[in-house]
Amino acid sequence: MCKGLIGKIIIGILLIIAGLYAIIPHWLVPVTVAGIKTGFAWEAFKTVLLGAIPPMIIIIGILIVWIEIEELKIEKMEEEIEHELKEDEEKEERKERRIRKKSKR
Repeated sequence: MCKGLIGKIIIGILLIIAGLYAIIPHWLVPVTVAGIKTGFAWEAFKTVLLGAIPPMIIIIGILIVWIEIEELKIEKMEEEIEHELKEDEEKEERKERRIRKKSKR
């Protein structure tokens, strides 16, 4: 069981190193392995990153608006419940007053 776990950790570390090797710019870490320079995917990475940021901002904005709309709905429901409770309390008070008046007679 440990062999499989250690193997997966080693594979994970190798994938991290390979990914970093692909996107770290060559001018930052000038290393060449088997004729492949570091940062060979840097431009593609920048393009993907720059292309992904605006949709992520839009999604975050939509999420914030949705959450706030739901909070407004909850506040409205709470106000309605409080209003109903006040009405019920007032009805109970009226009943008690009637009972008191009848008992005094």
